Amino acid sequence: MKNKTVLFFLFLVELSCTVLHAEVPGVDATYKATIKTVQFYSRTSDTAITPITYLSNQDLSLEFDELSDEADSYYFKIIHCNSDWQPSNLKSIQYMRDFNEIFIQSRQFSAATKTGFTHYTAPIPAMNVSGNFFIKVYEEGDEEKVLLTRRFLIVEKSIDISGQVNFPNNTSKLKTHQMVSFNIFYPSYTLVNPSVQLKVIVRQNYDWRTATAPLYPLYIKEDQRELDYIFYNDASTFPGGNEYRYFDMRSFYFGGFNVGRIIKKQDSTDILLAIDKTRASNMYILWDDLNGRYYIQNYETSGTRIEPDYGTVHFSLETQELPNANVYVYGALSNWELSPDNRMKYNSENKAYEASLFLKQGIYNYRYFVTGKGMDENYYEGNYNATENVYDVIVYYRVPGEFYDRLIGYQTMSSVGNTNFNR
Repeated sequence: MKNKTVLFFLFLVELSCTVLHAEVPGVDATYKATIKTVQFYSRTSDTAITPITYLSNQDLSLEFDELSDEADSYYFKIIHCNSDWQPSNLKSIQYMRDFNEIFIQSRQFSAATKTGFTHYTAPIPAMNVSGNFFIKVYEEGDEEKVLLTRRFLIVEKSIDISGQVNFPNNTSKLKTHQMVSFNIFYPSYTLVNPSVQLKVIVRQNYDWRTATAPLYPLYIKEDQRELDYIFYNDASTFPGGNEYRYFDMRSFYFGGFNVGRIIKKQDSTDILLAIDKTRASNMYILWDDLNGRYYIQNYETSGTRIEPDYGTVHFSLETQELPNANVYVYGALSNWELSPDNRMKYNSENKAYEASLFLKQGIYNYRYFVTGKGMDENYYEGNYNATENVYDVIVYYRVPGEFYDRLIGYQTMSSVGNTNFNR
């Protein structure tokens, strides 16, 4: 009787996972308007600004705020995915050690802020296998009430990757684009039919929107146990873009960089940024940026969680209106999304595109993203081959006979003025 009870329990677990897989897309999204400042990161590795960690040293943490003075009971589940972010055939009992419904215990209330919020912190339990995962946070007792979903990567150190960022082979893009070339070495790892079983993705600045289609090796050197990824068809060529614009609103008592004016009200704060203009025709200037990310901090207290307050940040891009085009404020501050929340409206009186975002105190990167038929997304930023961008190479492998994609290698490389810097 006891064995039958155990089997029935495992059946219910697998059934719930199957339903979960069918309902939730493997994307980064926020579904509740009161959820703000979602941060997902590795606490110790050199990829600390992104949710990437290694199978042998897992240390991921998910944090977010809810604009509420009361703490709610939230849970999360984790889903394993293949390289295409579709759920794999693995059940949760195969890829994680804990029961796959985890209560978020750490809840802190904001301290001395005009905007009251609750800060949630969820350490991610260790996974048994490598690969793509995404996490679903939802309200207690109702998985249909989803707060947010986020992707993360667990990497095996099975292979070595060496690469560099060069000028593109396509001469028409020589001044505006960058090309990523790399080699994979597997001296002590068995790769069966790598031209089929291996899938490689390259991203720019950790933005999934920029991810390439799966790349396959140009040359396979079996005697040297090496794969060459050098392309002549723009498969790994990216627009250079420009360094991200940024502003510093760590203090509401004085204006930081690019802050034109601070208006303090009884219950809120407005931050008017300096008026922006196009940079597409300007000379390229190299400066340190966060490659689209942000860093949360209150200047007066140095706090990064419950002390920073929220304010309404007003963006203004002085330019002529673009017919049949949409302009967005873009970056991690918009969750790398092109949504109505970060789409700008044209103010004909001010002759500027304008938008307002409710953001937590800190240092933010951003750029203006343009969509429309025949439009270059960097229309207002320009594309320069010398721009500092970070690229990461993500290597998946399907072992013959297995039913999921392992993530067997990961490497980042940076183009610093096209000096082929590789860390």
